[in-house]
Amino acid sequence: MEHRNKITDIDYRTPLQWAKDKKIVNTDAVGIEMWSNANHYKSFLYYTPEQVHEGTAEELESFWAPIRKEKRERAEKRAAEKRAREAEERRRERDELIADTQAETVHSILTHIVERSQATAPDNSGIIVLDTETTGLDSFHDEILQISIIDDTGKVLLDTLCKPYYHDSWRQAQSVNGIDGSMLQDAPYAHEIVPMVNAIIAQADTCIGYNIDFDIGFINQWGIATDHLYQIDVMRDFTDYYKAHEDPSYNRWHKLIQCAEYFGYEWEGEAHNSLADVKATLFCYQQMLVADSLHTSCDERGYFSDTRSSTGSNACDCRYEKSVGARGFGMVNLMR
Repeated sequence: MEHRNKITDIDYRTPLQWAKDKKIVNTDAVGIEMWSNANHYKSFLYYTPEQVHEGTAEELESFWAPIRKEKRERAEKRAAEKRAREAEERRRERDELIADTQAETVHSILTHIVERSQATAPDNSGIIVLDTETTGLDSFHDEILQISIIDDTGKVLLDTLCKPYYHDSWRQAQSVNGIDGSMLQDAPYAHEIVPMVNAIIAQADTCIGYNIDFDIGFINQWGIATDHLYQIDVMRDFTDYYKAHEDPSYNRWHKLIQCAEYFGYEWEGEAHNSLADVKATLFCYQQMLVADSLHTSCDERGYFSDTRSSTGSNACDCRYEKSVGARGFGMVNLMR
């Protein structure tokens, strides 16, 4: 197929181009199909001056009417799309304002309750393990659906569902934690829970968690102070542990379920239930403590002379046997 711009000796034009010159293509004319230019991947029918005539007012109106209608419809569509975008932006700004107002109001109310709380925490060691399940990842706008706290002996200090104030669905989070609205019909609201949570945290000096910053963010949104806590993040510690004992080049976070499987943990309940998660977190933390104590013991007994192992890592020359069981790796045992 020819390109129109390559033909310069014949006045080829499209019907639209002729109409602009008040010419109408003859009904019996047979045009030639050509590309408009070498860079335009759309073809048109072109006609010569001999194939057109002076258009009457009626012919020109008949030609231009559908074109004007199409242009008008396109303009109306663009205007409608613009109005829809602007309306959506206004709706989003309104929803963000409402969400901010709701979150700020809840935070203010819960802070007020915490400041006047006189609840007494259950007896515990002062070392707590904390986990939450939430409606999402934003500690300011999302809400806690479940919270569990145990101490380092495994004693359950608190385990409760929590009814949200202003969320009625959380599909993405629900696909992970399995908590739906029907499970929360009789659950207490946050203002009924925060006095005890505050009492437990105020009495504690150490808080253990898996990705603990996430949970602490939600606890702070409840108006509960956590600055006094020595925080231990098992997720971060396990990454260092794994690099030292397995793969020095590994540089990614493990999920709790992966960490638990590594140490051969047998789950009590389903993962992503906050009570099951705190128990798994405590177990993994204790396993790493055992490994640290074994490392220290080897050092004290002079089993190796350098702080670096023969493999070049910062681990000692102890060998850790992991017996494979039905759920993966078994308990960690010292081997020489």
